[in-house]
Amino acid sequence: GMFRSDALYMTPIDIAVLDEGVVDRGNRHVVVPGFGQFPVNDRMIYGNVKGVKVWATQRFTLIEERAKSHKHQGYVMHSERFMEASIF
Repeated sequence: GMFRSDALYMTPIDIAVLDEGVVDRGNRHVVVPGFGQFPVNDRMIYGNVKGVKVWATQRFTLIEERAKSHKHQGYVMHSERFMEASIF
């Protein structure tokens, strides 16, 4: 999983558990928590390595595209809005 290092996690995180206690025994899903949605949570993701890799690395190649589009004046580098528009 990928967890922001500037955030404090107050409770243990079981990375095998999906929503409502369902266990991802096949490691086929990624989880982005429902808290801290501004409009999406950019603080953490865990699960399937392919999905986590997109979240962790694709943002850097997509930020140029977003900046050139001029669609989100003043919010080009706003992490949560960028993730919602480009990754999710």
